Amino acid sequence: MPGSALRFPYDLLKQGRRATDQQLWCLGFDVRTEGFPLSQLGWEYHARPDKRRGCARLSGSLPSEGHLSIWGFGFVASDATRGALWMDRKSFRPEWGAGFAPNLKVFQKQELPKFNAPRTPEQLDHVLYLLSELALRLAEHEEDVNASLGLSYREQCLSKWHFKRTSFSPEELPQVWRSIAEEAQTHRSELPSLSTGSTV
Repeated sequence: MPGSALRFPYDLLKQGRRATDQQLWCLGFDVRTEGFPLSQLGWEYHARPDKRRGCARLSGSLPSEGHLSIWGFGFVASDATRGALWMDRKSFRPEWGAGFAPNLKVFQKQELPKFNAPRTPEQLDHVLYLLSELALRLAEHEEDVNASLGLSYREQCLSKWHFKRTSFSPEELPQVWRSIAEEAQTHRSELPSLSTGSTV
């Protein structure tokens, strides 16, 4: 990741890119499925005001009470003390920003506040924490979907995806996200200047 303090093994980056793209396809399928229990699974749907442009948004909570916003073009995970993480759909390159207001009416990528690659130990710590929270929340979503709707629901979803031949199975995807969360937590614990700090 040029210009960034964040480094992940190549295999994890490859997995992360696949999981990110697949997850947003799956969430888009969920939104379009009549009767999908969005609210029961912890999501709120925000329709785009102009149907000719932009993307609708899903919003929900992170495991430790932060906020998660999801569009077809990416994710923003944020909390009050660590700022916000942005991750684009087509890359696994988490970026950091000073903050994101959960009630901000964003429906296009260009409406997002500014995000940059993490460059300081503190920014890197924040990004790794928020990435772990994001990955855990997505793992929980996929586990909830499998438990409440059955594996056949996700299999139907993936059968309509143009990358279905390289997709993770419904059982695999939650585990991929949990492995990403664990890797982020491991990297965070190895940060020399913040491993015993109390700022986050």
